Amino acid sequence: MADLINRNSIDPSVLRAEDYFNSLVEAAKKSGILNEAQIRRLQIGTMELLSQTVKRFTGLENSSVRVEKAEDILKSIFFTVSVSLKKYDSPDAAAAALKEMEIKDIYNDGYNIIIKKLKSAKRLYSPVLQSAINTPNEAYNSTVKEGLPAFFNNYDVNFGAHENIISYDYPLCVFEKNLRGIEKAESYLRALYYENRFCSYFSDEDINALMQGYEEGYEFILVNIFEQVLISALGCAGVGRSVEGLLMSDGDIKRLNAEFGNRTENEIHAMLSGAKQKMLDELGLESDGIEAYIDSALGGIAHRIYLYENGTLPVPVFVKPVSKDGEDETIKVDFGDKMDDESYKRIVEYLMASNDINEKLSIIKGTVNYLGDLYDIFVDAELSGEDIRAVLGVLNIYEVAALRK
Repeated sequence: MADLINRNSIDPSVLRAEDYFNSLVEAAKKSGILNEAQIRRLQIGTMELLSQTVKRFTGLENSSVRVEKAEDILKSIFFTVSVSLKKYDSPDAAAAALKEMEIKDIYNDGYNIIIKKLKSAKRLYSPVLQSAINTPNEAYNSTVKEGLPAFFNNYDVNFGAHENIISYDYPLCVFEKNLRGIEKAESYLRALYYENRFCSYFSDEDINALMQGYEEGYEFILVNIFEQVLISALGCAGVGRSVEGLLMSDGDIKRLNAEFGNRTENEIHAMLSGAKQKMLDELGLESDGIEAYIDSALGGIAHRIYLYENGTLPVPVFVKPVSKDGEDETIKVDFGDKMDDESYKRIVEYLMASNDINEKLSIIKGTVNYLGDLYDIFVDAELSGEDIRAVLGVLNIYEVAALRK
């Protein structure tokens, strides 16, 4: 019985983030928290507040404005009141404030909160700009360097607090879309800061190569860079490659797709969580909110992988970066004479001394030109199954077939 008494009578899921005040009043009326007389009092108080705000807008004691502008000012009032009401722990507590307080007092509280949020957002913009990704993507650059400053220059707390001002062209990986005004700007900046910070652990060259692998003309499309970098880093961690280079071969991607195939979405999410920990350990990433943001992104990535593995999503999730400076990333070998014994012995020693799979691939790529040598190296250098799979991943199918004979 105690649980029933303490349970909130307003379901938070029915409330609209972009119109919290009105949706709260509707829900409070249905639940019986607010009666008709109390709602009427709120309506009268709101109209009085609108009249006072219009006078401040015109600067005249008695004046009128166009209907469209009056509606805008009313939306601004609703938004400001909503900001105040959102500070309460539950919808019931917010509804109780509507019963006990004058709407003007709630508005004034919301106004003060907005001023604080605006100052906070302006402070946050500086580190966002300092950590900005060096990318040719036009949507990213225009949003960071032009759009966000335009918001601060044009945001009107008094008469247009609900307005977004800018379009936020660059899409974020995780973002609450049903926000407006300063709430949207503040949320966008915080998410963008986390995305920038994560991407700062990787070189501009590696990020650009990855994004070119995703879409050759990615500078002209709307795509979230952080998500693609995170996906690639998770993939590298999953196959035992170095995370920092964001470099996966075709073989690595085939292996990942095989491992994720026939998995449930929850199982894929769990696998990504395990890879995430390996990734964080290698990067030495400080958990100052970035890890929580990454966690919030894993669900969407797991869903994408699940859809792709089930044939619903045609676009691959894991992609291979384009080669840098036109360099061919495959190992080219053919049939012919073996290398001399001294060179062969030295290469085997290098491979046995190395614990890095990328270094081993680099050695093999730069020195081995014949299938006979490659086959012997598999045995003499005591390459692990993982090492061999990585090498096979950068051979063409004819060379792999020849090794199997």
